[in-house]
Amino acid sequence: MSVPFRPLALALVAALASCSTSPWYDDRFSPSPLEVQVSSSADPAAQVRALVTVRGVSKGKDGGPDAVEVRMRLENLGTRKAVLDQQALSLVSGDLVEFGPPTVVPAPQTIAPQGAQMLDLIFPLPQGMRRQDLSLRGLNLRWTIDFEGRRVTTGASFQRDEMLYVHDEPRVHVGIGVGTTID
Repeated sequence: MSVPFRPLALALVAALASCSTSPWYDDRFSPSPLEVQVSSSADPAAQVRALVTVRGVSKGKDGGPDAVEVRMRLENLGTRKAVLDQQALSLVSGDLVEFGPPTVVPAPQTIAPQGAQMLDLIFPLPQGMRRQDLSLRGLNLRWTIDFEGRRVTTGASFQRDEMLYVHDEPRVHVGIGVGTTID
């Protein structure tokens, strides 16, 4: 390698080494966060405030499926204990296709009055489907809170943001070519 190309080659190697692949697709959803009151009109002591954010669509890890990841914060505002019923969780796409059962991290715990819990809900895409096969323009999440035997089910809808050129992280593109840009 001749001396004039050595600095260029070193700069290219350093740039490529610093690039990493994001574990997320570019899908973003609103509102973020969404506040939902979960309460029972038959029992004023049963009250939870839920803050819910769709974190995005993660790329499958270790050969696993892609997944929609939702973060939920539950705050017990009432005087009854509350717990999220993991078996009652469901997520459907804009074309009403149901995602697989979620993994919940950490496992739901009983929330004492004035307590809170943060949970990540990881919904795998339906078996055999890719994200391109689904309408991700909208998502609907349904969940149930158990207030010491009184169950309250509610839901929330999210829309995908359609801003094409806004990214939360810097992007690096390296290539050689000739082209024309039309704005």
